[in-house]
Amino acid sequence: VIDIIMKGTLYPSRLLLAIAYFWIDPVESFKACVTGGTGFLGSELVSQLLEAGNDVHATVRCMEDPKTVFLKELRERCEPGQLEIFQADLTDEGSFNKAIQGCNYVFHVAGPFTRELIGADEDTIEEEIIEPILFGMSNVVEFAQKEKSVQRVVLTSSTAALRGPGEKPSAGRALFTEEDWNTASRRDGPGMEPYQWAKTVAERGALNQGRIGGTPVVSIVSGFMLGPPRSAALCEGGGVSVQTMRAWAAGDFGSDRKLIADVRDVARAHILAATEDYPMKDNGARFIVSAEERAWAGPVGGGGGGAGAAGASIRDAFVLQTTGVRELDAGRARALLGLAPRPPAETVADFLACEALAAADPAASSPAPPPATGAGAL
Repeated sequence: VIDIIMKGTLYPSRLLLAIAYFWIDPVESFKACVTGGTGFLGSELVSQLLEAGNDVHATVRCMEDPKTVFLKELRERCEPGQLEIFQADLTDEGSFNKAIQGCNYVFHVAGPFTRELIGADEDTIEEEIIEPILFGMSNVVEFAQKEKSVQRVVLTSSTAALRGPGEKPSAGRALFTEEDWNTASRRDGPGMEPYQWAKTVAERGALNQGRIGGTPVVSIVSGFMLGPPRSAALCEGGGVSVQTMRAWAAGDFGSDRKLIADVRDVARAHILAATEDYPMKDNGARFIVSAEERAWAGPVGGGGGGAGAAGASIRDAFVLQTTGVRELDAGRARALLGLAPRPPAETVADFLACEALAAADPAASSPAPPPATGAGAL
């Protein structure tokens, strides 16, 4: 509060928020860099940080991308300087440096994830998946280690980094934990293996940089993210999460059973991993944020017909089912971060009820407002 007053930034909303934090929660606001600020997770993380009164440097790959409209409109509603947008590319060395400078925390969220490249030729997979993941991680983490203002780096990993095809939990455990690593996926393997391999290698490399560089590096090992998107552009853009939901709504349920993570919980976990005190190992930590049981979609009432009916709302097209068998142990995030993840059924219901989806789905009717994810819910 004193710092804000001394700087003369007496904007009413910021001053009131600072006073509230002083009396209610002694934790000071901070400045954070979020890479991939227009993505599904990035836009949620940026929003939560701003709603808590923090300053944000958000990076985007291209300023002209329609998805940046969300950030630009968000910036107009912020106090001057509270949200700054930087253009940076994962494969462009040094392009993230300016965005990271002066930040207390770095959240490396940016990264390619698309099923369209399954079966693509080797050169395309290298260029579109492997190089951005590997080079982007080292590009961001290496500079963050050099920037004196940075207190901690938090990166987004995936349950793909926990196990590969046919692998079982290590040390004879019944469940996968943060101690497990994917050692089976191959760079030149079939299907999603190149992506899984790259995520594993990138996370291991980042944690090692934290071990030798001095600035702690923490990874959030996320399940398949669903939940209400922050902007209609994300729905219209057809990201993997939205593609999955629309396939389910069309009656294309497939046989894929997913470990679901709520995007709001994953974003919240990033913030807690940056700001909370907890024991680390080798100057770093891992936290699984995911449902512990796999889930899949099925037709309403167990029959066909409803999902693809003409004019039917996407919201009424399917129900979510779970296996009832635990596969992961996500207890560390609950115990050390105090995270209370939402159940998958709530995640899917909120996704289908959100205003952003309604704007992109004319068949949806009377959307209910999405659950609060602002300062009061942090």
